[in-house]
Amino acid sequence: MVVVLCLLAVSGEPLPAVEVAELHRLATARYPGLVYCKELSDDSQAWAVHLAESGQFYHGRGVRENIARGYATPAAVMGAWFRSRGHNAQFRRGGRVGYGVARHRGRVVWVCRFAPL
Repeated sequence: MVVVLCLLAVSGEPLPAVEVAELHRLATARYPGLVYCKELSDDSQAWAVHLAESGQFYHGRGVRENIARGYATPAAVMGAWFRSRGHNAQFRRGGRVGYGVARHRGRVVWVCRFAPL
């Protein structure tokens, strides 16, 4: 089954479907037990927009998440998360996963949220 995700950037312009789908493809290539969750993606997207628009950078309360900024591509941000022991542990734990990415005034913010199955 192929899942194509389409998220909106802060500007309201769709991000290229290939770029967004690549986040999930890279995650599930390494951890096939991850299950895409639309609700987590909606939450991740809202948080990415908040961080990009506000210029702030901090974790949400009470959620399992990875956040990153400044990476230009899904491969770059996923590579960084996979190389980081703590960030990679989120993926290893498995479960449901959702993604968000927002661009605002040259800032790029990536969010990946996790929940149990």
